[in-house]
Amino acid sequence: MGLVVRLYDIVSPNKFNLSIGTSPYGYFKKIEGPEVNGAWPSSNVRDYMSNPICMTNDDPTVPPPGSGTTCENVVSELEFDTEYWIKLEDNVNDIDVHENDLRSRYVIHNIYIHDSKAFDCYDRIEFGVDLQVICPTPTPQPTLASTPNATPNPTPIGPTPTPTIVVNTETEINIFFDSSGSMNTTLSPLNTMRTTLLQNCLLPFYNNDVNLYNQRVTITSISNERAINWLATQPSDPTYDVVNLAFADESNGAYEAAQPGVNGWINGSTLGNSDIALLRTNLNNATTPTSHRGILFQVDTLSNGSDFYTEYQAFVTAVFNGTGFYVGTAGLSDKTEVSVNLDTVAGSTPQYYLNQIIGAMNGLGYNITGC
Repeated sequence: MGLVVRLYDIVSPNKFNLSIGTSPYGYFKKIEGPEVNGAWPSSNVRDYMSNPICMTNDDPTVPPPGSGTTCENVVSELEFDTEYWIKLEDNVNDIDVHENDLRSRYVIHNIYIHDSKAFDCYDRIEFGVDLQVICPTPTPQPTLASTPNATPNPTPIGPTPTPTIVVNTETEINIFFDSSGSMNTTLSPLNTMRTTLLQNCLLPFYNNDVNLYNQRVTITSISNERAINWLATQPSDPTYDVVNLAFADESNGAYEAAQPGVNGWINGSTLGNSDIALLRTNLNNATTPTSHRGILFQVDTLSNGSDFYTEYQAFVTAVFNGTGFYVGTAGLSDKTEVSVNLDTVAGSTPQYYLNQIIGAMNGLGYNITGC
């Protein structure tokens, strides 16, 4: 059967939400419980020592209930040799009502799943090699004579592999920040990341010249909530490469995509359609196929532990996946030069934002290591 993880001895006087991730800073995937809204019952109701929470990747399929193994949740991402972080959020108590911090109280604990070889009941593969060397008698080869007017071998037909994109002294990295007011806690760690961790990581690409780095790698605060327009920003010199990184959590007035109910984006918005068209044009007109890259980081601004601007996430998902109104050239699903990074944590650490940026850039063809 597949990998099975059981969580024992959970103690919580109230109902709680449970989620799992590979970093203590998120993203966390919710593990659905049997109560309303996917909550788990209090330990006063369920004895988690004798009746633990069971998760499985179901690969291969775990036997059904009654066969000796019962698992309530399929978490397909579970893998051997991986550290996971489990987050439990209280459904009743907030962090600090007096300070108006209304996020649910939570605890985060880590677990480490060993390599499959550590589980004798799972991995019983034995490796053995029988080697027999046979030296055949060489077969004489005829001497090739030249043939007049011989037809040369044709060049293989097929796509040319895209080379790894290299950061160099003429690479501009523009970090755009939505300063309309809804995600202010994210700006400070972003600034710290740029002047410390990201600088240490990228400085060798800029000849270890801090002044040149500061010219090429910048953070710009903009309040117009037009993140797709920011991604369309062209390099200051047409011979330069540009990477545009946009951090935004909603777009109420521009794209009509924000909290539940603000969903004019479903049928397209005037500014949204215009910015998508501009981005497509600028990508098509880029100096080289790799000279213009862009990533939209959709930031989760939380309310009671959940993303408040759900319509914005739905909007950018539709645009980059090419669904609904945004099929084909009305969206960006055919543009591999740009991507979206969903569920970016608001107000996290500089290290977290460094990891998000480097990971997303590498996903678009760069190969930045050692950060």
